[in-house]
Amino acid sequence: TVSPPNDNVKSLLIGSSIVRDIDEAKLNNTEVICIRGGKISDIHKKLLTMKREFDHIYLQVGSNDCSEREDVKLISEDYTLLIRTAKQCSSSVTVSSVTPRIGATQTQERIDQLNGFLLC
Repeated sequence: TVSPPNDNVKSLLIGSSIVRDIDEAKLNNTEVICIRGGKISDIHKKLLTMKREFDHIYLQVGSNDCSEREDVKLISEDYTLLIRTAKQCSSSVTVSSVTPRIGATQTQERIDQLNGFLLC
């Protein structure tokens, strides 16, 4: 049996350009924030300025960091800080795996390493 949506639950989906075409109107009580070309630090800064708390936060970010930076350890540290900040805004935080970059071998290797970190 499928339960009806809870109109009191507020969710936030925040990420880079990958979320730009998600239609907020088709989601139940979910705010979608797209930061085009966004990196982990951009999402972190945005969360720090948000005045609202959410029941759920969904994070989709990281491919731009892997494309522009070489040190996956530093990217992972940024992600850890982002997750800590998100947990201050919500008790429920979901992190999506970083989406693949076709045709960019070194970037994809860093994405794979970062996704491995996110699974732990």
